[in-house]
Amino acid sequence: MKDLIYVLNRYSNDISVVDTRTDTVVTTIGVGNTPMGIVIKPDYKKAYVSNCCSNNNTVIDIPNNSVIKNISVGSRLYRMAITPSGSKAYIPSSYSNIVTVIETTNDTVSKAITVGNGPNTINLTRDGKKIYVPNRDDNTLSVIDVDTHVVTNTITVGENPLQVAMTTDGLKCYVINYDSNDLSVIDIDTDTVVSTIKVGNEPTTFIIVPTDPVDKVRNLIMEIESLVNDKILNKCQGNSLINKLKQTIRQIRNCN
Repeated sequence: MKDLIYVLNRYSNDISVVDTRTDTVVTTIGVGNTPMGIVIKPDYKKAYVSNCCSNNNTVIDIPNNSVIKNISVGSRLYRMAITPSGSKAYIPSSYSNIVTVIETTNDTVSKAITVGNGPNTINLTRDGKKIYVPNRDDNTLSVIDVDTHVVTNTITVGENPLQVAMTTDGLKCYVINYDSNDLSVIDIDTDTVVSTIKVGNEPTTFIIVPTDPVDKVRNLIMEIESLVNDKILNKCQGNSLINKLKQTIRQIRNCN
């Protein structure tokens, strides 16, 4: 079995596809201008690439390493997110102040959600129910309900928020603030800032590292639970595997 590495080349406007068996570039896929973000469907059949300066998203057929189509979205695109099931992809547009929703079944835009000023990154909660979008130009965090695609809350954070990430237990998220040199700590249940942590000068990015083995298991359980509870899987109500997974999750959650 081989892995492929998709390398986004910002100034040549293409993707180098590397075969890890031979550690060589096997093909190059042309995309839009200044590719900056990519997400892949969980079935590994399609990838979505946000092109910052051509204001579109390139859909790639992974088995054939070919372009399926380009989807026009907002202006100035950076990072992306995709639901655990892969049914929807989300792209914040920094100049348009929207998050575009792409239906991956037919690769069409279903909605443009207005958020704050200057959104450029995005992340989903562990359970896949909420989307958090840092708005760097008005120092806020937009909260979007995944089912309704409505902004349910706007949280004031630090200055120039650049990134958001979730803890492994799914209870808190952290927002890194470049100009105020701190992290805003958000309670995901209440969508409120519960703490502010001072860090070094001009923080740009961060990662949450699980150190407790229990947290690692909990993270895996939440990912499985999110898939099981997804609407696509719930269509298979009589599926014995789905029912077994649900039962196993309940048993694990009842353990201390």
